[in-house]
Amino acid sequence: MARPENAGMSWALAFRLARRELRGGLGGFRVFVAGLALGVAAIAGVGSLEASVTAALRSDARLLLGGDVELSFTHREATAAQLAHLEASGAVSTIAEMRAMARAGEALLLVELKAVDGGYPLVGALKLRPERSLARALERRDGAWGAAVERALLTRLGLALGDRLRINDAEYVVRAEIETEPDRTANVFTLGPRVMVPLASLPETGLL
Repeated sequence: MARPENAGMSWALAFRLARRELRGGLGGFRVFVAGLALGVAAIAGVGSLEASVTAALRSDARLLLGGDVELSFTHREATAAQLAHLEASGAVSTIAEMRAMARAGEALLLVELKAVDGGYPLVGALKLRPERSLARALERRDGAWGAAVERALLTRLGLALGDRLRINDAEYVVRAEIETEPDRTANVFTLGPRVMVPLASLPETGLL
């Protein structure tokens, strides 16, 4: 334990050192105060940003996921028993996502392929141009499945609505342009434009 006289000497030494520093002017002290204020402001700003992001995620979580719960399987499908268990708890939508090469004539383009079932989307709304239901846009008609794509794909491959697009072994008719995809925000890292096709057509691509 420090003796009282030693504590007094420590305070006296600290006072002398502080007075010596102040003799050179208040410039150094102002820099210290400015640095301290900047640090406090940065910490407060980070805390405020974190609170805003957390609140936004909580309020829009269902929309970002496209439902209440999202379960993912890699390189395999859910089993019949797993699907039955999920369907007993509520509405279920099954989708498959992968990267693939799209071909139009001799042009090739890496795309984000998304195969959806009839229940998609469970939450939110998918907006297409021209305005129509997703089922109508993707249905098999005149021997060909339909596809909905982002505008970037039309531009980069020089396509228009009604043109044909090949994904590996399957051929699709581009019937709609995707304007809004409700759960796209959850997958911000993409390497190509979106191509949305019916889940039932996926085996025909030969990609599984």
